[in-house]
This record gives sequence, C-alpha cells and structure tokens, in this order.
Amino acid sequence: MARNIKSRLHPAQMVALAGSKKEQAPFISVIPLSFANHVKESDTVQVIWPEDGAVMNPVVMLTKKNCSADARAVSKYFISEEVGDLFSEVGFCSQRPELEMKMPALIEK
Repeated sequence: MARNIKSRLHPAQMVALAGSKKEQAPFISVIPLSFANHVKESDTVQVIWPEDGAVMNPVVMLTKKNCSADARAVSKYFISEEVGDLFSEVGFCSQRPELEMKMPALIEK
C-alpha cells in the first residue's frame, strides 16, 4: 500500500481530485465524513462508510480561565445545543454527548 501513496493531501484536495484523470489523483482516499459529504459520486467514484466505523473528526476548543466576557460568551455558544446540532448534521463530533450523531447508512457491496 505504501508504494501506492502518491503524497499527503488535505481532504479538500482529495475531494477535488476524486474521479479525475490527473496524475496526482489517488486511487483510494481516506477522508473525514465532513469532507466525504462533498464528493460527487459517479460510476468511478464511490464513498464507502466502513462497516466497523470510521475515524471521527473531533473539534477541540480551549478557553482560558481568565478570558473576557465576550470570549466566554463565544465559548458557550460553541457548546450550545444549536451548534451541536449543526456539527452533528455535517459529520463533526458535537461537544454535547447527549446529541445523536447522524451517521450515514452502511453501503452494502
């Protein structure tokens, strides 16, 4: 497999190259779900959700204890149910464990 890895690409680059005939286009790309949702599937390109699950793309937020009131308000917004729902909808991990993650159905082959 190592011989077939052409280069390290950002997931957005992998999405852009998926199905293209460009030399740098990889045969297989492993990308986070949030990027896989942007892949245009075709006869030659298919997104496959592994039966045993996949790597999640967690979002990490750090806030200083002595931050300003504005920074504290922004932090609280990012851990709100509203933002948690949005993250869950696009395939990011929510900061709120009680929210249901919306994962794709398995692709049976």
